Amino acid sequence: MTISPQLDINAYNDVIWTVCTFPGTQDQIANARRVVSALWERHQDLDGLILDDLLLLVSELVSNAIRHTRSGQGGRVTLVIVALDSWTHVEVIDDGSPHIPRVMESDESTMGGRGLAIVDHIASRWGHYQDLPSRRAVWFEMGAA
Repeated sequence: MTISPQLDINAYNDVIWTVCTFPGTQDQIANARRVVSALWERHQDLDGLILDDLLLLVSELVSNAIRHTRSGQGGRVTLVIVALDSWTHVEVIDDGSPHIPRVMESDESTMGGRGLAIVDHIASRWGHYQDLPSRRAVWFEMGAA
């Protein structure tokens, strides 16, 4: 597995990171949030002001991976978190889909389809790339590197 091609974690001192893989089932969304919360509890120097937004965005991306990719059809989801005191990079790697992740247009009557719009609004930046021929990563960053 690679971490985002534009990210060189060796360029930073005191980088904190974790990688966890979960089954592609709905109950694992809460486990992904627990991983994030536990990381912030163990490392008090991380920016606690972003934790609520971080939990929301992780929930959205893990949920999307389970709902819209082969991860939710007996596959897996991998969560990658790389953090410094004021900057966080998160990747959710899924089992792929023929669809490209994009922000959907929605109105007040639409029940779903707002996940990437929320990510786009809250994150400093976000994107996606192919991790392996059959796997894709959707990533976001918060804060300043």
